[in-house]
Amino acid sequence: MRSFELAADVRTWKGRMPNPVGVLDRTQLAGTVGAAVVSSATFVFSPVAMTVLMGELFGGRIKNGYRRLTTMMAVKNSTTEST
Repeated sequence: MRSFELAADVRTWKGRMPNPVGVLDRTQLAGTVGAAVVSSATFVFSPVAMTVLMGELFGGRIKNGYRRLTTMMAVKNSTTEST
């Protein structure tokens, strides 16, 4: 018989859904707000293209893998919601 162990679920927030203000740092929040403002002003372009462009633009400069992933996902989500 093989035994498997799973890592414990570690949450840094309370409740069901995390609050983005509590999870993201200031630079990530600024990038998210900036991408939402720019993409809402350019709503005539393709929303899919704007989502990918903004995610790569804001996440491409970050070297840390986890921060890059969370930044890209937050920016892409804000772009999608604003368009």
